Amino acid sequence: TALHNFINTRCQILEPAIVDCYDVTGPFDLTVKISPAASPNQVMVNTITPTIYPYIGEYFGGVNINLQAKPATGWLFDHWEVVGNTFGPNQLAADIAMAFETSGMATAFFVEVDACSPPTDIAISTTSVSTLMDWADQSLAMNYPFRYRIVGDTGWTEITSFSSEWDFDILPGCNQFEGQIQTACPQGTSPFVDFNFSTPDYLQGFALDDADFCNATGTMLNATFPGANYQWNDGSNAPMLNVTAPGNYWVTVALDGCTLTDTAMVSQVYETAAIQPIICPDESFVLGGETFDAQNPSGQVLLPNMAANGCDSVVQVSLQFLMPSQSQVFQASCDPASVGVDTLLLTNAAGCDSLVITTTTLATFSQTLLTATSCNPAAVGVDTILLVNALGCDSLVITTTTFDPVGISVTPLFLQNCDPAAVGVDTLLLTNAAGCDSLVITTTTLAPFTETFLTAFSCDPNSVGTDTVLLTNQFGCDSLVITAVDFAGLDFEAMAQDELCFGEKDGLILVDTVLTDFLPVELVLENQSAQFYTENPIEWENLPPGIYMLSATNTAGCKMTQEVEVAEANELHLDLGLQPIVLHIGDSIWVEPVANFQIATAEWSPSSGVHCASCPATFISAPRTEAYTLTASDANGCSANASLMVRVEQGVRIFVPNVIRPGSGGPNEYLTIFAGPEVAQILSLQLFDRWGNHLFEQYNLAPNVPIDWDGTFRGELIPQGVIVWMLTAKTKDSRVVNLSGDITVLR
Repeated sequence: TALHNFINTRCQILEPAIVDCYDVTGPFDLTVKISPAASPNQVMVNTITPTIYPYIGEYFGGVNINLQAKPATGWLFDHWEVVGNTFGPNQLAADIAMAFETSGMATAFFVEVDACSPPTDIAISTTSVSTLMDWADQSLAMNYPFRYRIVGDTGWTEITSFSSEWDFDILPGCNQFEGQIQTACPQGTSPFVDFNFSTPDYLQGFALDDADFCNATGTMLNATFPGANYQWNDGSNAPMLNVTAPGNYWVTVALDGCTLTDTAMVSQVYETAAIQPIICPDESFVLGGETFDAQNPSGQVLLPNMAANGCDSVVQVSLQFLMPSQSQVFQASCDPASVGVDTLLLTNAAGCDSLVITTTTLATFSQTLLTATSCNPAAVGVDTILLVNALGCDSLVITTTTFDPVGISVTPLFLQNCDPAAVGVDTLLLTNAAGCDSLVITTTTLAPFTETFLTAFSCDPNSVGTDTVLLTNQFGCDSLVITAVDFAGLDFEAMAQDELCFGEKDGLILVDTVLTDFLPVELVLENQSAQFYTENPIEWENLPPGIYMLSATNTAGCKMTQEVEVAEANELHLDLGLQPIVLHIGDSIWVEPVANFQIATAEWSPSSGVHCASCPATFISAPRTEAYTLTASDANGCSANASLMVRVEQGVRIFVPNVIRPGSGGPNEYLTIFAGPEVAQILSLQLFDRWGNHLFEQYNLAPNVPIDWDGTFRGELIPQGVIVWMLTAKTKDSRVVNLSGDITVLR
């Protein structure tokens, strides 16, 4: 009570004493809040960080109080709101200091932020000189780490951009690159986003032109491209190559990582040519100022600078002359005055003379004899017609017509009629297209009665039976259609095997019998592939628990649907009780699990110290601190686990009595050393009196058994007083312990 009062009195005078001794005021109450109130954010006040808000404490004025806003993961500090006191540096700073003038309140406001977002809207543009990448700037982004490499390489080049764009103009051209970019935010980094780009072709527009040259000269091939290196097919590396022979010449040009090979075809221009002009015998041909005719029919002409590249051209001229043309024309005429030979001189297509000789003969008179037949006697006889033929002469046509009785036609017709009164033969006399008699004979017979049998199938049992329909056939007679409808039924039974082990998705649905005459039957289990039943069982394995719709359709189009349930297995629970269990070496404890299922098999791991490693309930004598796991299974092979922590104390429990009564005949007459089961053996025990005389010693003693000393020394009981003992013990884990103490001997 005195101490309690002293402390209370000290607390009452301590605060006024501080104000009197130091240049401070107060103390004042400070209330610290966070907003939102239930958020995981904190505020450190000087050196302490409260875990419960509002936090209220007492602080002296005239001394700065430091407040630090500490946002949690996924949050950002926003601003301070302070009531009653001044603070600095500003309300947006996470760390502020307050100079107390009165009681007040400070509230730290935090805002929750989303996860760091990766860059979006990545756009890559490649011009003839550079590759530029830009992307949408992300909120809260501090910078953008990214890396790139040539496609196929394994190593990355890593860069950090502090803006939302990057120029790849430092990279070699004509390459395909791949890259990854992410956003770095105060709360961490976003996932990488992949992108691809190519660098410009710096040799775009390069081409090696073809060339030609005259017989005795050469030409220069020019591959000049600013800043490039060259490699010609002859091994030279100058930008230009002089060639003196026709052929194909290639050059490889390299510039800033781009290479291009192009080939030029060099042709040699020959200066000779040959022509063969065709003219009339009296004409001439002029080339290069030289005239060629029948007296000078061939020769060479030199044409300066007329070939390609300004080469001279030598032309070999050889004339060919056209022969004079003559045509013979023969014709006939009905006019005797036109008979004879006529000659006409013309000019042909080549401009040469052409002679046309026309011979005219007298055309003959023509006469044509025709024959005809007719079934009309009035048309029989001879008919003569005078005409004009193609030559304008008279042409006589004589036609002789004779009688033909075959022209009289007889047409038989055959009909069927459902009316017996219409049966018989009917004759009709007509006139045919030739004007002769035409006899039509119609024979009518009785049309037959028709009867049609049809079969059909139906999925509806109410439609089964025979249906008769009376119709009219193509002859107009009765037609009976009899339809027999058979049942195309479908039935099946689905069996479900429930999930054996909780969460294993090992359910099964089996269909082994389908009743129908129309096979195969398509069976569709929801969310599974269709299967076809052909009298062999069908099953769906590895199914999670649930209710499934199973539909069947046979080849007749009949359908049937069943609902099949695969039940969920019970979740197995196994519990080994309160943790941990504390033992000493050599101690054992009975452990019996509590389970909500019948345990069929069990296995302890590790097995060291477990009396029965395959028994659910057993004794455990742990040789060391160990976590034991029991795996128990039911009859279906489903298993559950439970762990048990066994702590093994390393202390050695040896107890030596501090009082004995030798020769008393009572329970304390003999000395007994008590030990825990961790002690395997007392290796030695020695007793000394207070003057150091060796009273007794014994080796390899069993603990917890009275020793052989009867309290005598040299045959007499030792006097009352204090003796000293020293012993050495060995534990079951082979540790050796040395102990000592004293015992009071009473008489």
